[in-house]
Amino acid sequence: MRRLQTRNPGQLALACLVAAVVFIAALLFLKQPQVRLPTAPELLSQAWENLSDRAEYPLAIEEHSPGYRLKFEGKVQNWTEIRGTIPAHCLEVQYKNETLYIKAGDKKNWERVERLQLESLSSFITSPAEIIGSLQENFPRFLVELVELGEESRYKVHFESEQPDPGFIELYFPELGPNVLSKLALEIVLTGPEVLVEQIEVRLEFRDPAHGPLYRIYSLD
Repeated sequence: MRRLQTRNPGQLALACLVAAVVFIAALLFLKQPQVRLPTAPELLSQAWENLSDRAEYPLAIEEHSPGYRLKFEGKVQNWTEIRGTIPAHCLEVQYKNETLYIKAGDKKNWERVERLQLESLSSFITSPAEIIGSLQENFPRFLVELVELGEESRYKVHFESEQPDPGFIELYFPELGPNVLSKLALEIVLTGPEVLVEQIEVRLEFRDPAHGPLYRIYSLD
């Protein structure tokens, strides 16, 4: 005949203590307020407003694809003006009153880009606030990803379309046209509780596989 096995009082007390700890921990977890991740339209609207309010900030714009690279280094000033250089071509650049001016080498006078047949620079030297504002109708199509980096956190807000918006392409890549493109992808990196724009990346992919992707990256740090 089997004997009933009984636990000693110490084991029973320990089991009860563990069960109580697990129960209390579960209650505390359930009572914690669930943090709601902001939506893409909320984040982008706040980022756009914050950026439009900044009178001055550093700005670098780099565009590259296989065998091609173009880089601008400078800043936004007085909210809407852009001033800087394209070092590889020894050009000074100034965007003011909706007009882009260039000063080449040791020249003393500023020239309109049209006069120098450099009109394509007008769609390259553009402000990040203008870029985000032009995407307003597409804000609901963006997805939000929260990235934790130690004590810092960043939001990556991104969106892809296999039917690139003709209006966006006409504004910022007019030499291409939407018919040669197979995809438009955008990623905007936002930092801190203030929701500040750190970087905007635009990626264009082509229908012709012989052409590699074209990237344009706006860096604000």
